[in-house]
Amino acid sequence: MFRKSMHTMMWRACAYQLRINIVIDNSLMQQAMKATGLSTKKAVVEEGLRMLINVKGQKGVRRLRGLVTFERFASDAEIGGKRQ
Repeated sequence: MFRKSMHTMMWRACAYQLRINIVIDNSLMQQAMKATGLSTKKAVVEEGLRMLINVKGQKGVRRLRGLVTFERFASDAEIGGKRQ
């Protein structure tokens, strides 16, 4: 009984993280760490994944280019001062 409940608690604690072993070119990792200023390989990989998701997410927005029109914004002079 104890073993099963302990296993369940450990699974729930780790449910949001994935441990994985990957082979990455050392030179590429060093360049990425230097370029980003990040101090750990984990941080570099996570940041790279976030950037990849953002870039791929922008692809849908880029498909709308030329299809969506925006009204221009009023200038500061037109609204009588600086925007807050």
